[in-house]
Amino acid sequence: MSAEHSHEDSFERSSTKKALILEAAEGLRTPRFTPAEIEQIRRQLIAHLGEKGKTSPDYIVSVLEEAGMRVVWSTRADTEGLYEEEFADLLHFSTLEEAEMCLVRLDELLRKFAIEGEQAAAERVREVARLGRRRAEMIARNQVRKKSPGFKKFVRAEGDE
Repeated sequence: MSAEHSHEDSFERSSTKKALILEAAEGLRTPRFTPAEIEQIRRQLIAHLGEKGKTSPDYIVSVLEEAGMRVVWSTRADTEGLYEEEFADLLHFSTLEEAEMCLVRLDELLRKFAIEGEQAAAERVREVARLGRRRAEMIARNQVRKKSPGFKKFVRAEGDE
């Protein structure tokens, strides 16, 4: 059994939202949690729990901090209201082509903020880019799976039931 598979099994067995947040955080295996990682945890909760999984980023941050994990949340606070509209909908892509366009836009924003000396906003762009990279990797893995003969056989078998 793979580590990823066992992580998913334990994720489903946990009973409290707090425990699910901590398990998702462990699964990320990162030394610090930025807004990008917080958003990823939030999306995992929704994916696994549906409507019941909706949780505010502030609650996730409080759970992580309470558990002694390092949270770097100030970048988002520094850029809140000033640049968040620049980041809106950037990560709403579902194909690799759309992901590429997202990267182009993030690159433009990074250059703009660097020229303007906006360090907090530039760091926020990097955080969004890291989350975007993870999303693009998931899309790529899903595309590979869908093209594999084993996946097609599985889908046909599921449809026969």
